[in-house]
Amino acid sequence: MLSCPKILLPFILNKKFLMVNKKHPHFKVIPNILFCFCCLILLNSCHKDDYKITTIPFSIIKNRMLIKAVVNGTDTLNFIFDTGCEKANLDSAYIVKRKIKPYSFSKIFCPHGEIINPIVKCVLTVNNLSYNLDTCYTLSTNKLSEQSGIKINGVIGRDLYKNYILKIDFVNRLLVLYKKEYVVNQNDYDCLNLYNSASIYAKAILQNEKIIEGQFLIDSGSGSDISLYFPKKDSTDVKLLIGEYSEKKLSDLCGNKKKGYMGQIKSIKIGNFNIDSVKGKLTFANNSNYSGLIGFLLLRKFDIIIDIKKSKLYLKPNHYCPTKFVI
Repeated sequence: MLSCPKILLPFILNKKFLMVNKKHPHFKVIPNILFCFCCLILLNSCHKDDYKITTIPFSIIKNRMLIKAVVNGTDTLNFIFDTGCEKANLDSAYIVKRKIKPYSFSKIFCPHGEIINPIVKCVLTVNNLSYNLDTCYTLSTNKLSEQSGIKINGVIGRDLYKNYILKIDFVNRLLVLYKKEYVVNQNDYDCLNLYNSASIYAKAILQNEKIIEGQFLIDSGSGSDISLYFPKKDSTDVKLLIGEYSEKKLSDLCGNKKKGYMGQIKSIKIGNFNIDSVKGKLTFANNSNYSGLIGFLLLRKFDIIIDIKKSKLYLKPNHYCPTKFVI
């Protein structure tokens, strides 16, 4: 409870006297004190909740974040929340069922040809926040549903929070959206530059001390710790790069199959955090956009704040993160 400063008592108890007696010693002091006192009250009343837009609970299914959203005010559906995806995607079977007509088409180019994907418009409502999707891509979610063990109806990407500040609280399983005026307490977080709304600089060291560094996509839709893109394989022994490994069959949107290798990365440095012995997936490919991606299993070790407008990402270790990770 706020107490009244003693110097204000004469004003409160004998206000009439002060108003007529301008020679009173407190007459000139009191207005300044009152002003400061009011400012203090206003500052104390300013709380981060004043900037909060909405809080969205999520569940975790097979190392992916699942949220509920209502499409066009009718159906409540399951969506994967994916920071690595710019635009939302909706199940192609659903748009046929609901007779949602596409207004355009996109092309995905593949070695054996191209895939034509319909683009639709819709309104998504997540908790109490509704927003128009002028560009909603469609895709088959059968494979994603099979991997998750439940029906997945689509993917929600960065268009959910592009106009806000997003906090991802993995401990309490909450997404919190704040107004863009919200100020992050940088004493609590490590601040990193955010590139192209979605990636940060990181450096991975392989078992043979080879370094892969550059922009890494922040990809909550990936169920792995980390994935690395290594230049085209020559005579390099995979075991020298990631130790004992197992082969994985990977497929892209075109259905192309390629090999991936699961092993151990010696370390990865992200901002002021050095993380040793991380499970990693290695793919021999030249990716012009990213050196790799940071997936759900590594991201969940931090409280994360993403500010797309200011191109900043903030990290703070949570209780999933061993103290040895911190430099």
